[in-house]
Amino acid sequence: STASAAFILGGSFATLSFLTEFNESGPHEMRVNAITDGDGDLDWSNNIFQKTILVDRTTLTGPRQTNLGIGESPVEVILLDEEEGGILVSEKDGSLFLYKLTPSKSLVSCTNVMEDRWSGDLVIRETDDNLAHMIWTRRYLDSNGFLMQTLSYSTIDPTCRMSPIQDLLEGIPLSDGKYWGIDMDIRDEELIVSGYYRDRFNGGTMEEIVSIFLLSAEAPISSSDWILNPNIISDLDIPASGSDPVSIEFGHERAHLLYQNNRNDSTGKDRLGLWYAHGDISQESWPYKKAVGDQASSPQMTVIIEDEEELIVSLWREGNPQNSELVAKISSPTFTTIGELEERISARGLSNIEIIETERGVQVIYDFVGPSGPRVEYGIIDYENLWIGLSNSIVDGQLDSISRSHRMGETVALISSPNGWSVRSIVDDGGGTGVDQTIVERVRISLGLDESSFEVLVIGVAFTVLILGTVALVTLSAQGLRWARKRRSLEDENSVLLEDDVIDVIDNSDLAVDINEVEIIGNEEFDMEINGSE
Repeated sequence: STASAAFILGGSFATLSFLTEFNESGPHEMRVNAITDGDGDLDWSNNIFQKTILVDRTTLTGPRQTNLGIGESPVEVILLDEEEGGILVSEKDGSLFLYKLTPSKSLVSCTNVMEDRWSGDLVIRETDDNLAHMIWTRRYLDSNGFLMQTLSYSTIDPTCRMSPIQDLLEGIPLSDGKYWGIDMDIRDEELIVSGYYRDRFNGGTMEEIVSIFLLSAEAPISSSDWILNPNIISDLDIPASGSDPVSIEFGHERAHLLYQNNRNDSTGKDRLGLWYAHGDISQESWPYKKAVGDQASSPQMTVIIEDEEELIVSLWREGNPQNSELVAKISSPTFTTIGELEERISARGLSNIEIIETERGVQVIYDFVGPSGPRVEYGIIDYENLWIGLSNSIVDGQLDSISRSHRMGETVALISSPNGWSVRSIVDDGGGTGVDQTIVERVRISLGLDESSFEVLVIGVAFTVLILGTVALVTLSAQGLRWARKRRSLEDENSVLLEDDVIDVIDNSDLAVDINEVEIIGNEEFDMEINGSE
């Protein structure tokens, strides 16, 4: 198909629409060739553009604005239960506040405060028991009045009720060290937590060291249930201010880790690189390490386990913000790319990448800066059919966080734009993994509506049907009354009114009997006089 634009000024852009039909879901390669009239185009090398378009069975719902308090900004969104909704965590002046996220995606302020001395890291993971597990860094004053930092854990349900807080690491003065770059993974009742630890004191040697720690526990109910492995990766050279959180994942018999560290190989210049490691959770030091990214940041990873075989799906950003690329790949447990399953996509200004595993593959949501400003993109990585589908622009703005309910088949994304913060839902057309859905529920999902909006629609339709039924009933009743009155008037015109004192006199001449109409019965004789005489 073709489309044209009348005139495009230098430094501006035009939006063109093309009609295209696809017969199946999945990635489809598109090629756009720009042709100009005359000799106005001085550079023909960039007139051909190729892009992958993803066809997916999902529906994007409308935005719901987040009405937070003055000075508050949202940090995380949590989707837990179909009936109860979820939780939104906001921040103001170093304190974390809680809001109940209703099924209609409106906010109701909770009475409790999550944390009043937050120090910058927060990781939340949802489970199928309608609970969310939370790990965050916080500050506190010890008995001597020193400002300390630790790592804390708790759970929260859809009613904002939190379990008792567990402090997982020994408190350290902010002048002596720092915990940051935290990530967490959950498998059944097992939890692992990893992050960076900077120790400036180092047992009195005053030699600063940076290492990666690993915490593990199974259904913890107190701080003593956690096991600490303090140095699975050590001797790192990484700044706390310019680094991103690690990515830690359960494997079949070991754990997998993506982390950042400076590297100067191949070019001799120091730059921040991305490294991969794996090892046993109880192993003190992980020997397997591999450099996988250059000038890399924002690592995201999930490990797929099928029949005790592992596949690693990973994404990260490479390059400086002006010329950054999104890297996506499917690799083996040694982080070797499988076949040609690696994609590099230009994503200028990429600031956030979020991934989440679904029944149809790994959903990928990220943002970048396009010609019209910040945009949020959506894609799928299918590890079963081995294809990478990146990606489609779905909404203007920047991505903050995402959450998913597998039972509901719905992913919610927290988006920021010049109009403020909003919550958008990406609903699977096939539904989730919960109980069997009714026909009404399938209609709601196919329309891409949340329960509240669908109820408003149903009430509106029912009210309209009621009005139309009432109008039809009144009309039929009026017609019936008019028909009854008309019939009564016709009967009145054709009727004969008899008086009570009327005497009918019948003359003999009125009774004429023909002889042929007389039947003789037996031997009885009847003398009859015709025309009235005996």
